[in-house]
Amino acid sequence: SEDGYDLDRALGKVGARLPALLVLDAGAATIGLYLSRVPLENERADDVDAALVRFAPGTPEAFRLADRPPGFVTAARTTAFLGAGLDAASGLSALKINSDLAAGASDASAAFRSPRLDG
Repeated sequence: SEDGYDLDRALGKVGARLPALLVLDAGAATIGLYLSRVPLENERADDVDAALVRFAPGTPEAFRLADRPPGFVTAARTTAFLGAGLDAASGLSALKINSDLAAGASDASAAFRSPRLDG
């Protein structure tokens, strides 16, 4: 980000086995990702509980992981992003936060039974 704070520094404050809630200002929406534990860098984690939250606009809504279809990754972290609800077949993700914390994206997700959160 502009102040030098990034995903690695933010997640470095959270132990590998601790839960985390990341909140992102996505322009017209404020959205969040809850993980029961934060994946390590370059880890695909399917042993975590996850939920998506849309704080604004409107009434806050939460979407808990409801299904894990084949080819689905609950959470993944790379040097470029932290994502949840990654669908290998379509390439879509329920929520993806860039490593510089300056941007993110959301797609509708059947596994979370959620609409696109940032649009």
